[in-house]
Amino acid sequence: MILEFGLLGAVEVRDRGEVVEIGHVRQRSVLVALLLEEGRPVPVDRLLDRVWGERAPLRARETLYGYVSKLRKLLGLDIERSPAGYRLTVDPSQVDLFRFRAFVRDRQFDAALGLWRGQALEGLESPWFDVLRESLHAERIAAELDRNDVALADGRHAVMLPALRQMVDERPHDERLAAQLMLALHLSGNDAEALRHYETVRRRLADELGADPSKPLQDVHQRILAGDSEPRADGPRQLPAPHPWFTGRAEELAALGSSGTVVITAIGGTGGIGKTALALHWAHRHLDAFPDGQLYVNLRGFDPSAEPTPPETVLREFLEALGEETIPSGLARGPRATGAWSRVAACWCCWTTPVRPSRSCRCCRARTRPCWSRAGSSWQGWWPRTVPGRCLWTSCTRLTPASS
Repeated sequence: MILEFGLLGAVEVRDRGEVVEIGHVRQRSVLVALLLEEGRPVPVDRLLDRVWGERAPLRARETLYGYVSKLRKLLGLDIERSPAGYRLTVDPSQVDLFRFRAFVRDRQFDAALGLWRGQALEGLESPWFDVLRESLHAERIAAELDRNDVALADGRHAVMLPALRQMVDERPHDERLAAQLMLALHLSGNDAEALRHYETVRRRLADELGADPSKPLQDVHQRILAGDSEPRADGPRQLPAPHPWFTGRAEELAALGSSGTVVITAIGGTGGIGKTALALHWAHRHLDAFPDGQLYVNLRGFDPSAEPTPPETVLREFLEALGEETIPSGLARGPRATGAWSRVAACWCCWTTPVRPSRSCRCCRARTRPCWSRAGSSWQGWWPRTVPGRCLWTSCTRLTPASS
């Protein structure tokens, strides 16, 4: 069998292009939960939580064993069982989600977006899949926005107009998207419609959110008024879209406004309180302060779908996003690795850390200190103090200078 696994739409498996029957929704859920770990073992308890949440049947373990057995027979998969849990290893090129991410890293956005067939993980139902589906949707939106920037810079504004109009209708509060539509209209010679769209967005933001347009959107408006059609300098634009419902937090936003050569700010609070929304709102309204680009990473400190992201992986991805062709081998904390940060103008880090020890977290297995302290300490020394920039962190636990 030569299998391909489709997650970016209804879950499906194909063998040489032909759809293979993989059973009902819970059996498909087991397959996806294993695939997403990319060869890492998944403990049985975690699998049960991912597939059923709090609605596991009375004999859930026996049912799970049956699903795994059927998947082995149907697909010929080598699903290993060990004390650490179940492990499924396949080549990343066999999974459309992993191909999508690889294309995005290579800035091949059209190829990446062409892999989507609808809503990711369509038909899978559990709280874990709901959260994951929302996260994947955010990845798709970020790729669409980056693709739009590339297309506009390449002079494909006329071709992009229909798609931009549709996306704006679907996400009327996305100011980056509004700016892209305005720029496409301007480059197509339709300044009047571009200016009308700006006024529509301005009124909507004022009426619904009590806010003014962000500085980048205002800048595009001024460029159109001035007749400036020069494309912006290319750079990484990795920030997720801001939350459209954000309001208030004036005191916290003011506290984030301090300046300096390097400012590292930690935003703490319990899960769901709005840390990420606050940081995103501030970051999007200060994009003009960091013209060389904005970087984003989720360090997955308390991510149910993956282990914490090691610093070496993050630095490599940042360097690739910045267009660095020669990446130091091993990314040791020497002059070469630290010097690579000289091209970074602004860094946005989203770090959600666990509030209690977890058996599944490699930082917690030693049980010698809280997980966030262990994870935080591994990041010391990665940001040189002479590079102008800004780093925002969000954490479910209180971060001290020693730990962050």
